[in-house]
Amino acid sequence: YSGDIFSYPKTRIFATVTPDWSPNKEKISKYIISFPLLNENGTMEAEYYKQESSGKKKLIIVLPIIDSTAFVGKHYAHVMTSWGGNTDFNVLLVKDTKKIFPFNEMQQSLTAAEFLEYINISAINIKNYIINVRRLIDWAQDLEDIDSARIGIIGGSIAASFASLVMASDKRIRAGVFDKGGGNLHEVFAKSEESKIKETREIVLKKFGWNREKLENLIEPILSDVNPTLWARNINPSRVLFINAKYDVWMGLNSVESLWQGLGQPKRIEYLTSHKFSFLLSLTIFGGHYADSKIFNHFKNKLQ
Repeated sequence: YSGDIFSYPKTRIFATVTPDWSPNKEKISKYIISFPLLNENGTMEAEYYKQESSGKKKLIIVLPIIDSTAFVGKHYAHVMTSWGGNTDFNVLLVKDTKKIFPFNEMQQSLTAAEFLEYINISAINIKNYIINVRRLIDWAQDLEDIDSARIGIIGGSIAASFASLVMASDKRIRAGVFDKGGGNLHEVFAKSEESKIKETREIVLKKFGWNREKLENLIEPILSDVNPTLWARNINPSRVLFINAKYDVWMGLNSVESLWQGLGQPKRIEYLTSHKFSFLLSLTIFGGHYADSKIFNHFKNKLQ
């Protein structure tokens, strides 16, 4: 897979930069970054956490869990700016302002063709999301305080899948952490037990008289251009940390394995839990902040 689908005209990004409250402003300043989206209405927004210490900093792009809790993304940002008192990293935390999957519209589809068009819209939304994250990197790489040769990316859940697409399509990303993501998005839609996906799938199957296999076969070609598994071959596995839950029925075990295999079997941390509970264990005191230390050290080592 080549970068053609994620290509875009390179133009200067005129972003609005607004100072925001920071609980530790003597050490870290916080700004809200916004600029118009490309190919669609709306704005790209991100929180920029900037170390106040001198010298160029490595940059971590954090993608939030789409249409879900903000805790995970903010926690990644906190770890990368504060772990062990480090001052080596600045962070751009993308704000969750864009709905990628129009589940309500899918449920209300009157015909199969209408439903499949909403799947196509989802693929377009993913493509545009990846492009606009790359444009955020365009803006950041010219900052005086950023070392543009040392940029990493992290995402949790479906955002881990999107983070892999950004890394696969943009050589500026030198290290990635994919935390409980997966590939083969058609399988996720056909098999996931996540409540909104499951609800939408059951309505669609009943309405159009399909089974899961037919649904999967119909949507696979529509989502193929944005399939993380197919893009994964563009990523050097030695620069990836892969975290997953062994009993993940939200992304689905086949989806998780397909991405890990597609990436070339990178270093892996596997929690013997469900998808949701694994975040509680890996990113909080309940799990001893084990994943936090592994995530921080991965970026520290790979972005030297």
